[in-house]
Amino acid sequence: MSICAALVYLVYYKQFDAFDDGIREITGFNDTADIFFTVPGKDISHWNTFIDQVVSTGLLLIFIMALTQDFNHMISEVVKPFAFSLIITGIAYDFGSRLFGLFIYGYNDVLRANNYFFWMPILGPIVGSVIAVWIYKGYIWIIKRYYHLSNIKNINTQKEIHPEVI
Repeated sequence: MSICAALVYLVYYKQFDAFDDGIREITGFNDTADIFFTVPGKDISHWNTFIDQVVSTGLLLIFIMALTQDFNHMISEVVKPFAFSLIITGIAYDFGSRLFGLFIYGYNDVLRANNYFFWMPILGPIVGSVIAVWIYKGYIWIIKRYYHLSNIKNINTQKEIHPEVI
C-alpha cells in the first residue's frame, strides 16, 4: 500500500469532505480517485492506455539499461545517480495508491471502475519491459556484430569480447 497516498488522504481529509461531502466517488462530478491512481479520461479506450503503459515502460527500461552498460562512457559516474532519479520518478505509484483506494472507495468501485481498468497500469509495464529488453538486447547484438567495438563486455558473462571473436 502506498504510504504517500495515505499521507495525502490524511493531510487533506477535510478538503476531501468539503469537496464531496464525505461521499467518495471514482467517477462522476465529485470524483477524487484520480488524485490517488490512474483513471482514464472519458472516451479513452483501454487499448490507448495499454499502449501508453507499454511504450513508457519500454522507454524507461531502455534508458536504465543504457545507463548501466560498462561501455557507456557518454555519461560520467557522477551524473548517473541524478540520471536514474530523473528516469524513475513516478514509477509504480499507481497500484500501491490503488490498494489504499480500496479502503476509501471500496472494492467494487476501485477494481471494477471503468470496466476493470486497474489491469492496464499493471499489465502494460510488464509487456513494455519485455519488449524493451528485446529491443535493447537486439541493439547491443547489432553493435557487437557489425561495428566491432573493442573491449565490450558480454552482457551475460561479463567477459571481454574482442573484435576478432565476434
